[in-house]
Amino acid sequence: MSDLVTAWNRQREALLETGDGKIQSLAITIETSLNSPSFIKLGETVRHLLQIIAFLPQGISKTRITAIFPGVSNIEPCANALCRQSLAYLNGDFITLLAPIRLYISNRYNKDIDTSMNPFLREVRSYYAAHVEDEKIVGQDNVNIEHVLTHWLKIPETITYVLSSIADFVITLTYHWSRPVSLRPAISAVDISRPYHSVSCIQFHIGISIFRRSKAPRAKLRCLASISYLMRLMGQIKEADETYTEARVLALDTGHSFSLALMDYSLATGYFKQGNYLAAENLFQSALKNVSRASNHRQDWKTLMKITMIQLSVIKGMPNILRSHLVVLRTLKKVCRGDIANIYINAGFMELHDDHLDIAKNCFEEMQKNIGKEEPLWLMASLGLAEVADRQHDYAGSKALRSQLLELLQRVPDQTTKYCKYLAGMVELADGDLDKAGDYFRETIEDCSLFAELLYRARSHRALGEIAVVKQDMVAARNHFEATIELCKTMGLPKERLYLDYTCCIPNETFGGWKLYQEGHVMFNDVSRA
Repeated sequence: MSDLVTAWNRQREALLETGDGKIQSLAITIETSLNSPSFIKLGETVRHLLQIIAFLPQGISKTRITAIFPGVSNIEPCANALCRQSLAYLNGDFITLLAPIRLYISNRYNKDIDTSMNPFLREVRSYYAAHVEDEKIVGQDNVNIEHVLTHWLKIPETITYVLSSIADFVITLTYHWSRPVSLRPAISAVDISRPYHSVSCIQFHIGISIFRRSKAPRAKLRCLASISYLMRLMGQIKEADETYTEARVLALDTGHSFSLALMDYSLATGYFKQGNYLAAENLFQSALKNVSRASNHRQDWKTLMKITMIQLSVIKGMPNILRSHLVVLRTLKKVCRGDIANIYINAGFMELHDDHLDIAKNCFEEMQKNIGKEEPLWLMASLGLAEVADRQHDYAGSKALRSQLLELLQRVPDQTTKYCKYLAGMVELADGDLDKAGDYFRETIEDCSLFAELLYRARSHRALGEIAVVKQDMVAARNHFEATIELCKTMGLPKERLYLDYTCCIPNETFGGWKLYQEGHVMFNDVSRA
């Protein structure tokens, strides 16, 4: 690897060496343009802008260039001049550079950009730090934001603020634009033993007023916890566990019970989304104990953890759990609207599964009171109400609800889901194409294994078992049903609670192998395992 790097550096230096003429020399071409009368007339602005475009992986947004540099009156003429002279070009909404030009500018002018006096870098940092929770900007500029924040960690005076900004950025990325990040090495390298808490230095450096209660160790811990959670969702299980362990060690070193609570809560939430309800429940209980021990614990976090425990109980189908907590839910619904909506949606499908149609309807309607009309959970509740209407033989009402749902879906941005292959398999199963359905279910199992997702993996094994029964392959059928049972045990989910949502997720009544297997039917006896 070192030989490869050395060879690359030699080639790069050769590329950037001055040649005998303008055509042969990239350096002469660029410098001639930068020293032309039209560029000199624009002043230092054009050179500073070129440095920033070279520094940012995506380039700079043409639409938002004036918002990023609000005090630079000639910023747009400079951007236009760079494009006109072919030093830069427009790629979608971003003004960017060809690789050789980026390489030259980076090598010649940007070697010390992190500590340079380029005023534009401070503007870019300020702009991105102020928008790390803006879903739209994070979606469009997330590669730039990650790059800027990583390099900003080199500035000691602002380390706590930057760590806090990174955590907010990762959280926004996780919930809206999930993708892997490479932030962990830079964050792990931060030496938190130094006193990084000078507010006056922060105000001077980035020109905005900042007040952060969290010190550097807690800010670093929050970063690692957020990254670990994102890694888990991305299927980077080993890396997620390593990052979580690093964060937990840091939390133990600080001796801060609330930090430990947040660590447990973060990991528990990851397990919860993967369907690993048993592991999630244990960690939620640990988090609740730690937050109760904290001397300055926040009541809102304690409330959130209690509500999540209720949600787990609802999913696991504990008798009368929702009705026993209705008073608590009504008291707390202004505190944690989204989480209470989750409880009602899960309870609604649980009651629908048990044919308690009136109770299910009430749950879906109550949920819709707690959330916006175009949010995904609201749409799920509408589909639940449509299924209630179907079962009550109110076909006109069901049709009206589904029509309303289709209208809403047209206004909601397209969202991909990891469960599409499973649902595609269910469609093929209903149509009788067992081979194609089987292919989809096997692909689902592969995808779920990659992301450590358990629920749809278990459902896919059950579906493959049903296909095997139809094909009279009892060895394969038993193997798939046994895998389903083992996954239910791992999840901490009773077998009868394997299906708590839309009927489109459940094999129809013609597929009865799962039921017969649980009843110990003779056709599954005396078959050798594969």
